[in-house]
Amino acid sequence: MYKTLSAPVMVQWEATRSCNHNCIHCYNYWRKEAPSQRLVDGYEAVCQTIVDELLKHRVFSVTITGGEPLLVIEQVAPFIKMLADNNVHLTMNSNLALLDQTKMELVRTIGIRSVLVSVPSGNSETCDRITGVKGSLDRTVRGIRLAKDSGMRLFTNMVVSRINQHQVRETAELIASLGLDHFAATRAADPSSNRGFAPWQLDLVEFRQMQTELEKVGEELGLRINSLEANPVCSYGGVEPAQGYKFCSAGKTTCTIGFDGAVRPCNRTDMVYGNAVEDGLIKPWLEMEDWRSGVWIPEECSDCKLKIVCGGGCKVDAITAHGSPKAVDPLCDPSAKSAPLKHDRPELPQKDEFEVNPRLQSRPEAFGSILFTTPKTWVPVGPELTDLLKNGKEVVTIEQIGHALGVSLIEARQTAGVLIQKQVLL
Repeated sequence: MYKTLSAPVMVQWEATRSCNHNCIHCYNYWRKEAPSQRLVDGYEAVCQTIVDELLKHRVFSVTITGGEPLLVIEQVAPFIKMLADNNVHLTMNSNLALLDQTKMELVRTIGIRSVLVSVPSGNSETCDRITGVKGSLDRTVRGIRLAKDSGMRLFTNMVVSRINQHQVRETAELIASLGLDHFAATRAADPSSNRGFAPWQLDLVEFRQMQTELEKVGEELGLRINSLEANPVCSYGGVEPAQGYKFCSAGKTTCTIGFDGAVRPCNRTDMVYGNAVEDGLIKPWLEMEDWRSGVWIPEECSDCKLKIVCGGGCKVDAITAHGSPKAVDPLCDPSAKSAPLKHDRPELPQKDEFEVNPRLQSRPEAFGSILFTTPKTWVPVGPELTDLLKNGKEVVTIEQIGHALGVSLIEARQTAGVLIQKQVLL
């Protein structure tokens, strides 16, 4: 189904399991018990080995997450900077409530380029109810303002349940008032830690209401909207959402490394395939074959034309709701005909010569290579383009592309359009 890459393209690294908030919807599987310490014993050796594995296997992008990474940012900063110094693209997930000027300067110094900020609600009382901490919204807003003033690129996400569903607009308005332009609303999942959250989950009707409200406020407020979960295609009722579909990348192009080195397909599952410290990164990565083979596509999805990319939705949600990864996602609606995927064909470039993006990175694969510029603009290519673009080549032409691929100039121009769209060529 999916080719097994030599290593993940992107990794989420849980720097700590501790958090200054105790959100009722928290997906961290260990949250059923309070952590006794912020970092594992001997964390320096653990962090160093994780960094060595990430660099050895040429992982392109790492998200620093948790728990709340700002709780331990001073301790883990030297290891994060090692990644930045080796051109690894770095982002961070945080509630920013602990951010101060000193931490902000440190975050910038170690090379973190953007932050995804958790904003449970634009209403202070609801926010406190969700996080379990009084004054949580004010502190997060203060952190957002500080980060924005420091030039950090910010994205925001609201995890939506029946507790705060009626406040999507209020939260979006807060985000817009802070001068931010990215806002995601993501349906809260039932945590695998079984914290009694299920009664607060949105059902299918409520999920679609959330999506409708998200699209409406996005248009009215001029926000770039998103939703961060890989919801099944049919959950949208036959209409592609404004933000586009999300498809699960766990075990295919991404994985998670825990605070203790445990390697899991995604940060929401407690399924551990090995430990990066004891086994290295690649052994557990290869063990995740079921996540990319298609064996978990539900029988109910057998007639769906999009079953390969959709896979029946989220496997973790299927396990939590039905006890099996081969079950359907709770949001699956087989009665809804799936809308065809939109293919935005890139414009044909008119020029005949292109600059190769100086930020371009590549990694060899059995099929050729992966060309990477950002987490959203990487592309797998065959050996022909791999050979054409290697050795620090600065300029390529339409004729060179056509000759390398053995295609007409029109087809070469179409390929150049894709490479421009992926920021490989400029």
